Amino acid sequence: IITRSNNAYGPHQYPEKVIPRFVCRLQKQQTCCIHGSGAQKRHFLFVTDLVRAVLVLIANGRHGHIYNIGSDVQMSIAELAKDLVHRVVGDTVDQCNHLSFVTDRRSNDVGYPIDSSKLLALGWRPTTSWERGISQTISWYEAN
Repeated sequence: IITRSNNAYGPHQYPEKVIPRFVCRLQKQQTCCIHGSGAQKRHFLFVTDLVRAVLVLIANGRHGHIYNIGSDVQMSIAELAKDLVHRVVGDTVDQCNHLSFVTDRRSNDVGYPIDSSKLLALGWRPTTSWERGISQTISWYEAN
């Protein structure tokens, strides 16, 4: 079985990934460095939903098949950064003071939409809301 997933996030995530990188920078009073305009769209999937998907595939997936694991939580990198500024720094700050835009990478894709219908047909659904997942993630980084 081969799996392909959206951008997974959650506690313990490797710090080079976008969510922990932004959260850690904001905790240190640093800006979120956004490549290009930040218009690149990404889907985000909480880690426990990803694990549940893999368990469903171990139990019910077909040998030799490819399954996409995705969520409906989609936002641009700029929207993500603004949301994290709001959650980590607070409502009373000017979000623009916590964002910096740098030259875009040469190979920065506009987005990665995937079709999870084969997995959905096996009964799996993501159950963790963005609110709950990102709150747990930020709390973990604040404690560690």
